[in-house]
This record gives sequence, C-alpha cells and structure tokens, in this order.
Amino acid sequence: AKQKSTGSTAADARASVSSSAADVGASSRKVAQGLAGLGPTRPLNEGRPAGDESNLFVGDLARQTTEAMLEDVFKTVGDVVAVSIKKDKRTGHHLGYGFVKMASHADALRAKEKMHNADVGGRRIRVGWAVKNGV
Repeated sequence: AKQKSTGSTAADARASVSSSAADVGASSRKVAQGLAGLGPTRPLNEGRPAGDESNLFVGDLARQTTEAMLEDVFKTVGDVVAVSIKKDKRTGHHLGYGFVKMASHADALRAKEKMHNADVGGRRIRVGWAVKNGV
C-alpha cells in the first residue's frame, strides 16, 4: 500500500520539534533570570530587623491562641510592650499570625532566638523580625 504524501518530511518534523525545544529553553532562561534577580532567600529566623528593631512577627499560631497567652509566653524572655494577633475583618477569626513588640532590641533578639519553634497552644510557632509593608 502506498502512503499519501502530505508535503511534510521527516526533516520538517525535526525542525518543528527543534523550534519548540528552543522556545521552551528560552522560556526557562527567562524564568531563571527573573528568579536570579530576587537574590538569595533567607530563613525566617535570620537577618536584621527592618525599621523597628523590637517588633517581632509570630506565625503559625494555633487557632485557640489569644493575645494574653502570647504575651505570657513572651514575658518569660523579656519585657513585652504590646501583642497583636491579626484577625479577619469579616469573621473575626484570627489569621494565624501576629506581632509582639518587645521593650528593647536586646529583649526582641533574645525572644526571637528562644521562641522560634517553641510550642505554643500545641503548635510550633515561627518568630522573625517584623517587616513593614511598602510605604
């Protein structure tokens, strides 16, 4: 049986595959270049504070954790000025993160080191320097 020619040859098929591979390669390079521009990432518990050197971010809070509980836990490592757990404006349920302001940078540094990965309300919390959103 004789096959009909569609005008397409094996060389045309190889050229098409090669062209597609080049497009994918170019896309991958663009993504890699974009990621390279972000610079190295750092774990939450490293780095310097931005702005207020006594304000800490506290994440992965258990749902039953209250501001009073968080304050009591952080008081064990230094003087606490304020505690705020962020809540959903519509439901009032807390969002699982908050901020603790310590009396001094030394207290905040000690709290960050001692409280990161501590068990609070049955969950290990994350503690890092609070970073202000864009001005």
